[in-house]
Amino acid sequence: MGYPSCGNRGRCHGEWGSFSCQCVAGYTGHQCEEEVPEYSFDGHSHVHYQLASVLPPRRTWIQVLIRTRKHSSVIVSLVSRDQSEYLRLE
Repeated sequence: MGYPSCGNRGRCHGEWGSFSCQCVAGYTGHQCEEEVPEYSFDGHSHVHYQLASVLPPRRTWIQVLIRTRKHSSVIVSLVSRDQSEYLRLE
């Protein structure tokens, strides 16, 4: 009551004196008001994204929605700066 809602694009989580929104796939923002851009790639494409700062070691959220037409391929590959740690989703 009296607080902005998350609309049809998210689920509202009430907190003491504030709220947060859990957005449905394809939307982001404080009130799920921003549409997430879509990208298409051919068989030889890739994305390289370098973080500007160090992420917290115990709590990092990465959310990706992917649709593929191939039977097998690398979907996500994350490597630490010194290449001693990695995460690979195939």
